[in-house]
Amino acid sequence: MSLCVVIPMKDPAEAKTRLGDSLPAKARAALTRTLFRQTLRVLRSVDASLHIVVVTSSDAIRAICYPFRVTLLDDPGEGLNAAAHAGAMYAAHHRFDAVCILPGDLADPQSSDLSALFAVTREVPSVIIAPAHDGGTNALVVTPPDAIAFAYGPDSCAAHQRSAEAAGLPCLVKPLPSLLYDVDRSSDLGARLVRGLDRSLGAFGS
Repeated sequence: MSLCVVIPMKDPAEAKTRLGDSLPAKARAALTRTLFRQTLRVLRSVDASLHIVVVTSSDAIRAICYPFRVTLLDDPGEGLNAAAHAGAMYAAHHRFDAVCILPGDLADPQSSDLSALFAVTREVPSVIIAPAHDGGTNALVVTPPDAIAFAYGPDSCAAHQRSAEAAGLPCLVKPLPSLLYDVDRSSDLGARLVRGLDRSLGAFGS
């Protein structure tokens, strides 16, 4: 079944504010850009023809996207759930069978884990969640794209399970090691992030 990957992205200058006690603004912006490039490179290594949509209002993010052959969609500006919804509506309008909402700030995503996620047999309709270590949602595959309302925020893994249940859909929670960690807080700045950055051209200033 056809799959559209949607990545909502803030402007780097406005991202990672919860890292303010560990990194100055310039380093936070550079980190955001580096993690995003890393995510795009890993996705392209999984499938060069994968349809990727980036939902953003940022010129800096748009500039990063151009070499990766992605579709750009304007962010409606009402938060992550609205951005995810906009991407899902794009996927539904273009008749994709499923959408995968993926963050652009995974610490160390591995192509093997993304391949495993994309290869899961998807019932129609259904929901698949790759949870974050803190109870969040680090990948969400929804078949068809408009099957549930998005529920990002604290404990969103459980919230998305409830959304699937309310819609009467089967829901699979599939933990994948390299998709457990994104970078939101100072406690997330650890060895996994360093390994990911080493593979991602390695420099905050890139």
